[in-house]
Amino acid sequence: TFVAASTIGICLAILIAALSEPLTALLGLPDAAPFVRILALAFGIGSLGVASNAALERDLRFTARATVEVSSYVALGAVTVAGLYLGWGALALAWGYVAQGSVQAALAVALELPWRHRTRGTLRFRSFARYGGLLWASAVLTYLAISLDNVAVAALGGAAAIGVYALSYTVGTMIAISLAQVLNRVALPYYARAVDDAGRLVTFTSVVPLSTALAILAAAPVIALAPEIRDLLLGPTAPAAPLAILAAYGVVRAVGVAVGTALNGSGAARPVTLTAAVNVGLIAVFVVPGYRIAGPTGVAVVVLVSLASSIALLRGVIHRHGASLAFLGAPAIGVTLLVLLVIGPLGPVPLIVRVAAGASATILAAAWAGRIVRAGRLGVPTVTNAT
Repeated sequence: TFVAASTIGICLAILIAALSEPLTALLGLPDAAPFVRILALAFGIGSLGVASNAALERDLRFTARATVEVSSYVALGAVTVAGLYLGWGALALAWGYVAQGSVQAALAVALELPWRHRTRGTLRFRSFARYGGLLWASAVLTYLAISLDNVAVAALGGAAAIGVYALSYTVGTMIAISLAQVLNRVALPYYARAVDDAGRLVTFTSVVPLSTALAILAAAPVIALAPEIRDLLLGPTAPAAPLAILAAYGVVRAVGVAVGTALNGSGAARPVTLTAAVNVGLIAVFVVPGYRIAGPTGVAVVVLVSLASSIALLRGVIHRHGASLAFLGAPAIGVTLLVLLVIGPLGPVPLIVRVAAGASATILAAAWAGRIVRAGRLGVPTVTNAT
């Protein structure tokens, strides 16, 4: 794993550095080439710690992993501030990323020597390469899915439209998705190290509902107050519907992160990759018509429905592993009704109604999350350290 991750990272860094000038020239930003080369260096250095960081998570050494993460961000801040003080300008941030990658890689390797976990046998390495390839494909497809809508809005609507859409996406989804990613990063080794589906089911029945509840907790206030947030950030002439719809998309995305983590950790990466391809295909087909019908609001509807449809395709796979997504019915109805209070045919309902509905959804989500935390469990990792 160390050799593969480091080789891929260093090769990509060299490629990015070599293409920095033509790429920045193509984008009309030729002065950014030095910045890109320094970021490529940071990426290459950081790849040296990927295997060790993964091993720390797999061995459930989250205190050590947190030490690596916090120390790297301290290095990022210290070097960036020092660089700004010395007058480096934007390059200060780039060198800060180099410091972050260096500290992260060095500490991770010191805490977990990557060559301690070696793959024995060609068959096992082939399985690793095949599984890793599916994860790479899924990551690429996910990147395409979250980029196609931005490209379409920018190409069809120009700077004003992409400004509305991008800010709505960031405000609506950032907290919900970040919470889901952190939670499922912790859950992944529990899925991977469980000896059978029974152990994984214990983790699934805690983590997926908790990811959903936390996402609703973050999204409900944004949806309910979408017109007011719109007025504050974008002005009263901008549409509020994209913000409300994309906040709901953040909830669906959190569910997707949780379900994808469960299946990937259980060795079922192929269906996750296939559904990611379906999601990209649906967006590619409908994003342009969606924009032409309703502008950024239409695009937001397309990405929401496409992602929800692709996740629904995983129900059969999840059922075969003994789990179910039936618990998502009530939250889906609740979030949909909350969105309709903002984007209904008559426009937003009075603020007091939206506040009451948003507060109710937030309280219910908090209570649900509290019950899960009090009663939930993670599957006991019964498998010894694999090589």
